[in-house]
Amino acid sequence: MSRIDGGTDLLESYVADLERQLADADPAERADIVASVREHVAADLAALGRPATPADVEASLAALGSVDAVAAAWTPEEGSAAAAEPARSGRTGLAVAAGVLAGLSVLLIWLPPVAGSLGVIALVLGIIALRRRDEPRWAALTAVVVGATTVVLGLVVILGALAVFTAHTESGQSSDVVSVPAVSPAP
Repeated sequence: MSRIDGGTDLLESYVADLERQLADADPAERADIVASVREHVAADLAALGRPATPADVEASLAALGSVDAVAAAWTPEEGSAAAAEPARSGRTGLAVAAGVLAGLSVLLIWLPPVAGSLGVIALVLGIIALRRRDEPRWAALTAVVVGATTVVLGLVVILGALAVFTAHTESGQSSDVVSVPAVSPAP
């Protein structure tokens, strides 16, 4: 790094704040981010061709953005513990609604059209919730699986009932109403 006249404290303060912001990040990833910031500032100051002043360091850090902006730009990878954090603290309305509808569809499986309709709605809401970053994945995934299972079971029950009805009708057995002779009252 080029020589900094009085700007070292400013850079170290920025880096310390950034490390605090990234406390939940993977330590290796945090070290890479901090190294990238230091390299950026060093390249900016080296391009000056003279000893850097605190104003030069401040300008280089301002070009990077605030500590919050830099920390937010480095989003955690999918599946890491930090990526799961927004799901726990985010809103859960859609995923929970999908889960409730999926549960109702299981309870009402004995009414296949109703259960199937609820299952389809739970399936659609669960898929939408899976695509949102602020919904808990476990709730959305559960709603999708239970909703799809209910839809399939509802179709199996309806198709089974149709098969039994068709087989009964084709067998030639009539479903005539048996009439009972009227009994006249005794004289």
